[in-house]
Amino acid sequence: MNLVLVECKKEYWEFVRLLRTNSQIQEGFFSFAEITKEQQEIFMSKNHHRYKICLLENNPVGYVGIINEQEITYCVHSDFSNQGIGTYMVREFTKDSKNFIAIVKQENIGSQRVFEKLGWQKHIYFVKKMNFNETCNYYNTDKGDKHPYGNGYASFYDPVFSEMRSKHITLCEIGVEQGNSLKTYYDYFPNAKIYGLDIADKKVFENDRITTRILDQSKEKDLDEFLNFCDSCNLQFDFILDDGSHDVEHQQLTFGKLFRLIKPGGFYIIEDLGSSHFVLGVELYGNVQTQRKINNNTIKFLSQRPFDSFWISKENLSYINDCVASITIFDTCNKYLPYSKEYECENGYPLRSITSIIKKKG
Repeated sequence: MNLVLVECKKEYWEFVRLLRTNSQIQEGFFSFAEITKEQQEIFMSKNHHRYKICLLENNPVGYVGIINEQEITYCVHSDFSNQGIGTYMVREFTKDSKNFIAIVKQENIGSQRVFEKLGWQKHIYFVKKMNFNETCNYYNTDKGDKHPYGNGYASFYDPVFSEMRSKHITLCEIGVEQGNSLKTYYDYFPNAKIYGLDIADKKVFENDRITTRILDQSKEKDLDEFLNFCDSCNLQFDFILDDGSHDVEHQQLTFGKLFRLIKPGGFYIIEDLGSSHFVLGVELYGNVQTQRKINNNTIKFLSQRPFDSFWISKENLSYINDCVASITIFDTCNKYLPYSKEYECENGYPLRSITSIIKKKG
């Protein structure tokens, strides 16, 4: 056969999409994908350099690429299966490096044979479906309870998240840092479209379902630009999670602006409310606790009715008062964490791990 690997040019992007979303082909993958032409266009414009197209007599018959920096993915059109095309693609794509892994379903015997034929070392893992806390621990996020700075939020979220786990949801997290939470969402929610907002460029974490944007939540201009972007593409979220600066002012400013992006019955989560208890002058990520922040802290904001905030417009406060269905708060003492003594809190309290789930009316 006259096979050749070529660059994944735009003319092949639709071929890749149709192949990846084919119901027969998807049986070989861990997650099912529903990818629109628009989503494929956006993803491939940023990631086409990670993929190669296999041509047979100048016609595309498969693709091979890399996701999550080192994981190989490949797909062969069903009309050309069992003809050695998968073996050819993987061998040619990986011949200049050995720092790759492949994660294959136990029942996908064909793919297992491809990698065994190429001499890849085989490790067998029997994996149960992890809950959200276990997934957080696997990806070493501090939302879990095994991280050195773990705050235990994940078990609090699990009853809510488990209800939407297999659904086609859209979610957003503010504060990407090392990308561990995005990886957690990617695995835990196999059908989710995920947005990550951060003050720094985090495009390195983008893939077929993860999109990132630069956003400074301390700036109204950035928040308004994100609102306009969402409005322009009719984008709403099943939940938004604020794990950003943890600053009282930024938490309320962001909530005031973005709560209207939550779908009816959805959730807005504000993490690390322990900053509400900081004494005057405590600094976190360059943001200093002021008397105004102490007097108008986020815990007080969430506890009062009607809602009122120094940093939220009257229009947005009216919307919040009309649309909030309930608020649930998780609060635990974290005096044994390594950093707990670095941030002095009122009344001599040790630092507390506090998060909140704000449910929107359906």
